[in-house]
Amino acid sequence: MAERLFVFGALMLISTENNRGMRIVKKIQIIFKSFMIFGLYFTRESYKAFEYSLFSRIMHHHANSRAAP
Repeated sequence: MAERLFVFGALMLISTENNRGMRIVKKIQIIFKSFMIFGLYFTRESYKAFEYSLFSRIMHHHANSRAAP
């Protein structure tokens, strides 16, 4: 995540040199912000379900491997 932010910052610095680049950056910023908000909401909602499914899958696999001779 830190790498992505760094690249985003570098891209912003490079793109501020001309107006066309600035317009692209504005679009990217809007997309990035909406993605971040959606990402935070999505992870908060799905993390518990994902964690539970992962845990049950590991336990199921462990039980199966243990049962096998």
